[in-house]
Amino acid sequence: MTFVRFFYIIRPLLNILYMGHFSAEDKSYLNQLREENILEEVAPQSLDLSNGVIAVVCADGDQFFDYYSHIASLAREQLGKERAHIFALNGSALLLSNEWPDKEEAVVLKRHINIAVDLKNIHTVVLYTHVPCGAAGICHFDAKKVLDLLMQAKDNVKLIRNDIKVICFVHVDWGEGKKRTYFLSQEKWNSYNK
Repeated sequence: MTFVRFFYIIRPLLNILYMGHFSAEDKSYLNQLREENILEEVAPQSLDLSNGVIAVVCADGDQFFDYYSHIASLAREQLGKERAHIFALNGSALLLSNEWPDKEEAVVLKRHINIAVDLKNIHTVVLYTHVPCGAAGICHFDAKKVLDLLMQAKDNVKLIRNDIKVICFVHVDWGEGKKRTYFLSQEKWNSYNK
């Protein structure tokens, strides 16, 4: 069963359940990752967006403008203009992980990323995930699982071709209008989870 079919089957339940709820446990966990510098402030000077960026983001209308504005401003700092080639789907980078319920979505998204590299001559791919995420909530993924899947997605995207750099960002809506995007290093993440 595809994720889309699954979604429409359970859609009536979504009126009862609040998907994308930011649990106290997830908030505490992400705060701990911030304190231990696992989730880092984005350092624009360490990113190579010199020819733009291919960004895989979630289509969440409550968050999209914030992370689009962020990635566009990073590109503008290096290029003097916005150059972001966007793929926006519910679940964002999680679709590219090994554990996303609908494997077909990963196949299509990988094909589009591969084509975009050649069409736009952009060799930097930024994978976004965000917390809280309604699509992750439907799958019962907590914040740790979301970050694990983001790292799986990075590994899978790097297999598409060897001439791309893959960067992982985590967008957090802390509530009360406070939103922030963080960089997640695979090396730090793997070390933290040993």
